[in-house]
Amino acid sequence: MKRALLMTVVLLVLLPGIAKAQWTFDIVSVEAYINDHKKQRSLLLARSTMEYSNKLLHEYSRKEIGEYKELNVDLIATPVPSMSST
Repeated sequence: MKRALLMTVVLLVLLPGIAKAQWTFDIVSVEAYINDHKKQRSLLLARSTMEYSNKLLHEYSRKEIGEYKELNVDLIATPVPSMSST
């Protein structure tokens, strides 16, 4: 026990900056971390919105293409009246 306490004291004396960094609360770093997190969240929200709108657009396009194909098939199947002169 005494040996561990002695080692701790020696480390604190020899390496004060490193030891203090483990126990202090750096407000600037925490604020920067929070600000970065807010920016990331904002970007993720924008990305999510874009992906959802893209999905809706694809669904709409797929439906419209299906109707276009049906119309095209109907036009091909319909006989064209001939315009011959009699």
